Amino acid sequence: MSNDDVIAQLRAVDPAMRTDLSRIDPGALSALREGITMNATPSTTKARRLGRRGLFVAGVSVVLLGGGAAYAAHVEFFGGLADGVNCQHVWNETAAGAPEVTGPELTGDPIADCGTYDAQAGQPPVPDPVAFTYQGMLFVTPADQVPEGAVLRPASPTAAAARELNMSMADLVDGGGAQCFDQAGATAFATSELTRLGLTGWTVASDGGTNGSPCTGLWVEPDAQRVSVLPHRYPEPDVQVEPGGEVAGIRDALRAGITDACVNATDARAIADAALAELDYEPWPTTTVIDESVPCARVDMQVGGSIQVVVYGPSGAHD
Repeated sequence: MSNDDVIAQLRAVDPAMRTDLSRIDPGALSALREGITMNATPSTTKARRLGRRGLFVAGVSVVLLGGGAAYAAHVEFFGGLADGVNCQHVWNETAAGAPEVTGPELTGDPIADCGTYDAQAGQPPVPDPVAFTYQGMLFVTPADQVPEGAVLRPASPTAAAARELNMSMADLVDGGGAQCFDQAGATAFATSELTRLGLTGWTVASDGGTNGSPCTGLWVEPDAQRVSVLPHRYPEPDVQVEPGGEVAGIRDALRAGITDACVNATDARAIADAALAELDYEPWPTTTVIDESVPCARVDMQVGGSIQVVVYGPSGAHD
């Protein structure tokens, strides 16, 4: 994907509109902006790319664990992934040296997701883990280290469905990210997905503003049980995904091998793994969700920070 395409995505999504930056020191924000715009030195190992999902930090030293392992950071003041899960073996908000492994949510179960990231990083799981939100971010730490002011996040029977909704709304294969909706079309698509996933009590509503782009986007807010319709705020799909580029190649492989075919979850996962293996950097972990209620597998793909793929489908061939 070209630099121009990345900038187009950032302008379209405009995540700063939905983030309270008032608690972040302006100097730290300036340093973060400068770091984002600097050219990276080429590496001989696979590394994650930062894109739509990024590290939301103040006073943080960042490292990459070797061998294409999970993204990690040493927290000095306050750091973590604003749109994802942050896994800490030792809660530490104010002092240096607390290891943290972060990434986007994978399954709707943050404790299980941290187990995946810790295993990928080659370290043991968080002992006696508990999930909670703190200052608007999601963490997993030992139960005896939950900070004052945190809000516990108990297991939810609808969490997996809400996670699939999030993936579907921005899916580049055949979901929200693959189409150029008008406002009515986006609203209809979100409503149909809520029905398919059995998510009752959710609302679909426009947030009003526009930046004059041709396409309408969708933004999932699970805590509010709302899908926000973002009218005319996204570029055409071919602007978001450069034709002929590596992201388009993976999307097309998933579309041809899974969406346009009828395979089970095991075969779909193999197709996804083969497509992602062509990358020269490490994608987010691919997730398989077994769904025996359907005859054929489906797949969602998002790009943000790196490429994230989720495969859903039956464990074996169905008649």
